[in-house]
Amino acid sequence: MTEDILASRRSKGDLCWVLKSWNQDAGDFSPKLLPMSLLDCVKSDPGVVTALAQLPAAEQCQARDQIDAVFTEMHHNFSVGSVRRVGYSLAKIFKQLYDRICVERAGIEQVRALPAGIPTLYLPTHRSYVDFLLVSYICFHYGLPLPVIAAGMDFKSMLCVGDILRSCGAFFIRRRLNGDRLYAAVLRAYVQALALNSPQPSEFFIEGTRSRSGKPLPPRTGLLSAYLELFHTGRIPDLHIVPISISYERVLEENLYAYEMLGIPKPPESTGRLVGAVSVLAENYGAVHVRLLGVHSLRSASGPDLRSCRLATEVLRHQLAGARLPASCLLMAALQLAGGRQQLPELLQLAGFVGKQLTAARPQLSVEDVTVDAARRLFHVHHSLLRVSAGRVVELQSPARPAARARRPADGPRLKESTLAAVVSRIQLQFYVNPLLPHIAAEALRGLAHQSGRPEARRTLFELMSVEFPTLERWDAEPESPSTDARWQDVQARLLRPFLEAYRTTIGALLASLPSSASPAEVQLWAEQHVDVRRPAAHLCLCRDVISNCCSALVRLGAGTRANR
Repeated sequence: MTEDILASRRSKGDLCWVLKSWNQDAGDFSPKLLPMSLLDCVKSDPGVVTALAQLPAAEQCQARDQIDAVFTEMHHNFSVGSVRRVGYSLAKIFKQLYDRICVERAGIEQVRALPAGIPTLYLPTHRSYVDFLLVSYICFHYGLPLPVIAAGMDFKSMLCVGDILRSCGAFFIRRRLNGDRLYAAVLRAYVQALALNSPQPSEFFIEGTRSRSGKPLPPRTGLLSAYLELFHTGRIPDLHIVPISISYERVLEENLYAYEMLGIPKPPESTGRLVGAVSVLAENYGAVHVRLLGVHSLRSASGPDLRSCRLATEVLRHQLAGARLPASCLLMAALQLAGGRQQLPELLQLAGFVGKQLTAARPQLSVEDVTVDAARRLFHVHHSLLRVSAGRVVELQSPARPAARARRPADGPRLKESTLAAVVSRIQLQFYVNPLLPHIAAEALRGLAHQSGRPEARRTLFELMSVEFPTLERWDAEPESPSTDARWQDVQARLLRPFLEAYRTTIGALLASLPSSASPAEVQLWAEQHVDVRRPAAHLCLCRDVISNCCSALVRLGAGTRANR
């Protein structure tokens, strides 16, 4: 059963809701969770002691002070009062932003039934800054323990915001360790101390950062390996892992993402920018669907060869299999197949065909029906991206101000204004198409390899696209029931075509006049000069992330250099 948790907030007062009785009010936290006690745990951790001992004797005194400074920078300061104050604000904001926040009750009840004494990990997908706020909001709504959350340092530096997030359970970590072994040891010791002593779940994003493409990123395993170490060394009897899938009809960052994909950096996070972003409250961002995808016991799944990389990939696959594909995703895919312009009846028919084929191929996948009402909602929510003419023709709109976010990249000249105007809206459209691509990538690649008539093509295609689609199965895996529908095979190949075009262009650039150590920025500028980016499938040729993924795959295949990445 799915429940819209905003429905009750629209009919009842928010103040009474945030002041409700809650199970974390009554529980006195263990003295072991006081900051000084946790600091003692960190300092006495064998990994920290070893990292300290490896330093020259003259540096060890300064290193001990560094441990204190890192801990002060990092640790959370959870406060129920702060949670209530933030919860009141979020209730107001979410009602303004979203039509519905739909949560499946089955996963909630499974988490509620978990026994005490065993650490729990919440591992959500990461498509928006809203994700970690949403998970905590849902936990508060259902009276579940709120998680402590790994957050990036850019939030800590925001005036007032960092302190508020810290008091709601956020602990702050650096995104890059740059070989700092002492910091890595302190971080590992801290998250392990939380797992051993805290009654609260821990939450982090297995992808490490937000996916600006709308599809899964290759997993980051650093934090996960810290929990696995506790299990493998017998310091915890088990570990409960709860993958969480969050699907948005529209994300707040859609404009930023398009420019970031083109290599134009986002403005630095600041409280001033957050206050200035109040204009987003005037927009409608549609519905959000959240699914807690069961509780997975590490003891039940473990074996002697269990590694964090394999476990992280399995989490990504659980997130993918449990995702909700909204009708807007299918309609966007149909519009992309039509080249960005299509009559409404034909668009509905094609989107319905895609949804029917997906449901047949993956019965466990939650796919929303394509209806006229769903199309109307799409046009309302995405009014800045799509328009419908009087003749019922749906078409993609060019951005009103293509240079609005055009800050100069740090590593070279930015793209021309005419180029940005030609590709930004198509990259935004691609973001909303991408959630369905991992579900069809394997079958599409098998079909393309078969068409080539070359036995080695299948393995090459799978390995080449393995970074772009990290949940891709092995190249020699056979599907249980491959589709024989020629139209569906053609649709799958066409949906994958923008990525294939981008990879072909990248490889062409590296084989042409560019040096073997060419960077993604150099490949991008080469593509701007040599590719007609106005062609329907050419927009990803300019995306730095896609170029970088291609170069990483070439390195794996022994056909590139690490400098390309």
